[in-house]
Amino acid sequence: MTMRTRRGRHAITASAALVVSLIAFALLPDPAQAASCVPVFDPPCPSNQYCDLALQCQNRRSTGQSCGATQPCLAGLNCTAGICEVPRTAGQSCTGLGQGNCASSLVCDLSGVCRHDPPTSGEVCGSGVVCASGYACSALVGGVCQAPRQVGQTCVGTGPGNCASPLVCDLATGTCRNNPPLAGQPCGGTVVCSAGLACSALANGVCQSPRLSGQSCVGAGQGNCASPLLCDGGSATCRHNPPLLGESCGALVPCQSGLGLACYAGRCINQSGPNGPCDALIPGSCQSGLVCDAGSATCRHNPPILGETCGALVPCQSGLGLACYAGRCINQSGPNGPCDALIPGSCESGLVCDAGSATCRHNPPLLGETCGALVPCQSGLGLACYAGRCINQSGPNGPCDALVPASCQSGLVCDAGSATCRHNPPLLGETCGALVPCQSGLGLACYAGRCTGTQSNLCALMSHC
Repeated sequence: MTMRTRRGRHAITASAALVVSLIAFALLPDPAQAASCVPVFDPPCPSNQYCDLALQCQNRRSTGQSCGATQPCLAGLNCTAGICEVPRTAGQSCTGLGQGNCASSLVCDLSGVCRHDPPTSGEVCGSGVVCASGYACSALVGGVCQAPRQVGQTCVGTGPGNCASPLVCDLATGTCRNNPPLAGQPCGGTVVCSAGLACSALANGVCQSPRLSGQSCVGAGQGNCASPLLCDGGSATCRHNPPLLGESCGALVPCQSGLGLACYAGRCINQSGPNGPCDALIPGSCQSGLVCDAGSATCRHNPPILGETCGALVPCQSGLGLACYAGRCINQSGPNGPCDALIPGSCESGLVCDAGSATCRHNPPLLGETCGALVPCQSGLGLACYAGRCINQSGPNGPCDALVPASCQSGLVCDAGSATCRHNPPLLGETCGALVPCQSGLGLACYAGRCTGTQSNLCALMSHC
């Protein structure tokens, strides 16, 4: 009984399977009717066709044909605005979200252009769209991917911005630089240069070698000067502290002591010797034992000695035979030597300074010394004043000055017409004329302005008497 039951069950199961197979066979499309399709089968139609709502296989739409949800395009084409077309490539305009109508692996950027995701060289970026590795965006908004910017090139963004690693985008200049900046790179404000360099300005400067003594500088304290120099606030130049030779100095910034330095015209110089430059307002401008003459701004002894500055209120050192002439101590002048009538002692002892000629002379003047109508030469020495100088009194035919008495030797007069000495009346060879006849009784006659020979000889010469 049991055996029969089991066999019956197996028979029923086999019969059911057969019925299902028959039904499935009945539903298969007739090979003679290839245009018909059943969507539940995969694929219901060939790859270049689709199964329409009427369960008929239709050719897929090709490039340029209309398309839609129930009219698909051929594989590899996109349905854009109801028309089948080739997918858009990188850089071409596109529509839609995500891939949109772009080719595979591309996306339609919000700017309406196909690009890779992430974008590569030349593709749009910015506004949250970051470039592929090895590229940087040229702008924060509406940029393109490009090679990262190098030192000195323009950049955008904060921190690294679009600069190559390990550079940063300098906010002040908008250029890429190292961090901290190297030589020639922008600095200033809170941006400090690399070790061994200094910024050329407090703002918008460039990194350079620290400034040396005497060079221009900026900043307080050391500023951008090399150690151990500091930046002098008054001259804006680097100097030691205290300053050395050639460096900036002043009344409140004295030069280094013990080096024989003095501050002159704002610079440390070696202390000046006699007649060297000095500043009367700054002590120590002159060497020890000298003073700075305020009038000439030169160093001198006190009182001054030979060659040093002097004046009416600053007489030269006594006992050295010195005199002040033209503002300098000179050896006292002898006869005819230069002098200054306003400064006593210009001339040697026993001489006076002639105010008219500014030369020394005896009083009254001796041979060769200055003389004049009001300053006659020394009497009893046979001297006469001629052309402003004492000369020996002239003999017959010697030079004379009719306006100066005693130009001629005793017994002679000065002939005004010829400015020569003669007897009165004139003798042989002396000046004569129509109004000045020759001495009578000597057989003299006046010929060509001179007393000559005997009258008989003259008659023979002139062929008449």
